[in-house]
Amino acid sequence: MKYRLLFALLAIALNAFAQIKTGGILPDGILLRSFTATGNSSGHIGDMTLQNAGNAAKNVDIPAALIPSEGKRQGFAVPEPTRASIPGNGTVTVPIRGYCTDHDLPAPAPGAALPATDTWDPRSPLVNTVRQIIQSTAGLQESGQIVTPFSGDPERERETVIQQTVWVASAGPDKPYTAADFCARAKQQYQTFTGKPGEGLPPAFTYGIAQIWDAATKVGRATGILALLPPALPPVAARLTDAPPSANPAVTQTAKATGTGRTTGHVADLAISNPTDQPVIVQFGAPNVPPGAGMPPGNALYIPSGGQYQPYVIPYLPQVPVAPGETKVIPVEGFCTDVRMPPVPAGEAMPPVSSWITAAPPQPLSAAGTAASGIVTVPTRSGLSLDDAITLLSNTKPKPKPEPGLPSPGHTTLSVPADCPDGLLAPLPTIPGTNTLIPTPVNPDQYPALGVPLLLDAISRIALAYDELKPKGAIATPFSGNPDKEREAVIQQTFWLYSAALRGEPYEKQDFRGNTIRQFEQNTGKTFDQIPPPQQEKLDKGVDDFWDSFAAVGAEAKILPKTPEPPKPAPAIQSFFNDYTPKTPGQSNAQPPVLTDNKPVPIQAQDKRPGQKNRNNQKQCECGTVTVKIVAADYDEQNRSSKPGTGKDASETAQTGTGLPDYPIKLEKENVPDQGTQIIAVYVSSINCPCVDLAHEDVVNALKRLEEANKKKVGSSSRETDLGELEAQLKALKEKARKSKSDEKKIEELEAKITAIREALKAIDEAKKKAKSSDCPVFHDADSPAKKENERKKPPKLELDNKDGKIKGADWRKDSNDADCYTFTLKKEKNKPMEFKFTLSFYCQGDDCKPVQCTRTFVVQVTK
Repeated sequence: MKYRLLFALLAIALNAFAQIKTGGILPDGILLRSFTATGNSSGHIGDMTLQNAGNAAKNVDIPAALIPSEGKRQGFAVPEPTRASIPGNGTVTVPIRGYCTDHDLPAPAPGAALPATDTWDPRSPLVNTVRQIIQSTAGLQESGQIVTPFSGDPERERETVIQQTVWVASAGPDKPYTAADFCARAKQQYQTFTGKPGEGLPPAFTYGIAQIWDAATKVGRATGILALLPPALPPVAARLTDAPPSANPAVTQTAKATGTGRTTGHVADLAISNPTDQPVIVQFGAPNVPPGAGMPPGNALYIPSGGQYQPYVIPYLPQVPVAPGETKVIPVEGFCTDVRMPPVPAGEAMPPVSSWITAAPPQPLSAAGTAASGIVTVPTRSGLSLDDAITLLSNTKPKPKPEPGLPSPGHTTLSVPADCPDGLLAPLPTIPGTNTLIPTPVNPDQYPALGVPLLLDAISRIALAYDELKPKGAIATPFSGNPDKEREAVIQQTFWLYSAALRGEPYEKQDFRGNTIRQFEQNTGKTFDQIPPPQQEKLDKGVDDFWDSFAAVGAEAKILPKTPEPPKPAPAIQSFFNDYTPKTPGQSNAQPPVLTDNKPVPIQAQDKRPGQKNRNNQKQCECGTVTVKIVAADYDEQNRSSKPGTGKDASETAQTGTGLPDYPIKLEKENVPDQGTQIIAVYVSSINCPCVDLAHEDVVNALKRLEEANKKKVGSSSRETDLGELEAQLKALKEKARKSKSDEKKIEELEAKITAIREALKAIDEAKKKAKSSDCPVFHDADSPAKKENERKKPPKLELDNKDGKIKGADWRKDSNDADCYTFTLKKEKNKPMEFKFTLSFYCQGDDCKPVQCTRTFVVQVTK
């Protein structure tokens, strides 16, 4: 009896201790019996056993949080909360999913105790970052922009890419996680499994490593992870110059272009009228003859996209003589610059000529179009000269790699193997005429002043390279019997390689092959699988020949580097799923790496048609705009007061989102008084998020349609079922119906229900587009729903980079003159330049989605 009482008291004490260890995260009466590791670095990382000490059943919400490391084993980020239902006086074991947050520490051994919930940090910014990484990975994977050895296993691929990206995001600046670190660990793991410590990596294995890192880099850039972002371009890269007004608007204002429906060759018809009584010679933009001796005056031009159709480059548009009273229509020869957009349809208006762009003219515009010469210049916009563009790119340097710090206890050190891949699989093109890679994507839509001269130079170089290689026998394609068609096709395809790589959205061999097969199927009415194997081989041989010609022309033109071809056999790296830490044989959960003879899995991007732009998926709740204003003012040290400077203010508005690079702002010398110490004031004057109004009539009606579709009976059941599950049921029924006709009625009912649900979902999407508003609440904290109005009054979170020691006295306060404005101020020393970086973090929440974190980093330069 005495011992029974003793054991009962001990049990009560242990229960009380277990409750205390939860730190209030778990509700009263729920005890944390154990939390043990599975040995995995990602995915199913641990099992939590919970006991309900009460008689009534309870629901437990296990929060999303950061699980700390004790210093010798990995910590984890748990990105999503988990709900568990525990019956009265019952015990359940809940699997916990997460991702390792320290690449240099080994995973806890299977069965090892993990930290109790009282040590978890549910407010860690890293948890939100991991959520964003997961969203970006899913979006890129769905759009076919991720290709890895695991492309046949989407779940495994996601988990692998997410974990690599999380390690980059969680690594500190003194101990970064790089491609070399990943490759070194992969090689060590490979050698452990093979039992050959000195063995190098096979080419297929190395290529698989590069594919995974390539995918992690895309995810990191889409998420806005600083360590993976390319260097930012200065504002001048986006700044176009407008031409002076025309001296003869009666002529120039008649210029109009219409599409022909073609992508290459005769892409537009350009009409120009002369209502005057004098003959004129019409010049489109200031004369700037592209390379090519003996050509009459003319211009190379870029026709921007109106948003729906392709942009074009026009390698050469000559001057056009127009007699009095005459209207002349001239064919415009050009090339498409975006492979993922459709051409302007025949007869449809192209963007106005006034929006067309040239590279910077060799002489002032005022020197052209004089009355004495009879030349009338149609005003166009202009970007940088090619020389200035090359100088800008040459001065844009990648971020320097920090020196590695000393490892902390429990960390490992690895030397970088010599056979690790060097850079990404699909690198950016080269700076024109050099072997130096362009260090950052240049999207001509975003940076037209820089992008246009590069595109105009590239099309000229490609044409010259083709004309030099063809007589030497270096071009061999299925179009060899039709020289004009071959030249046009090779130049266009090579230019697409260049323009897509310049955007940072590579156009790859798989894309070209997919487009070729689709075109074949449309012309023949047969699918690729229906044609005999010899014909399939012939088509693939044609694809190989074409692609070799494109690569040869791009290399000869000195605009594209040579990219590695996937080695054969293709990699199937089974060990890089859930175990990345060095282990001896018998301790790992992973399987040995396997090299198979399977062909590489075709990327989904093969299904892209012109017009299907595969940009990153937009969420229903979107980050909107942040308006930032920077002001320089004189500061009186003695009186501790400031007064407005003599220079003008600098003001910038930036699109904010998780996938955008640092936004640069520069206060040039004319903006800064520099009469002594200055105050640099930063005003965040507005934050705006668009969202969806679920109370909108169209959305309500569309949701009702979905509800009605789900109620349709199938057999004796009318319960709501997941669409994927319904489709699986339909497939199984059809398989069964091949042997028996008894399920025909049920098949018809199920098909009708699936069709109704699909149509309802489509109606919901269309209704939400109409219901988009710009009054989405902005919150300081993810845990602040709309009902907590007090949270909306808090400013966005501010992180200020002041490592150089020059930034002092920064604060963050609400502006007294504006209810929606927040500001902080910094002191700048006299006659010294200043650079600082600040990051704003906030949450947008509409009725249609959970809070979405938005971050924006601004880099401000103030000259002396």
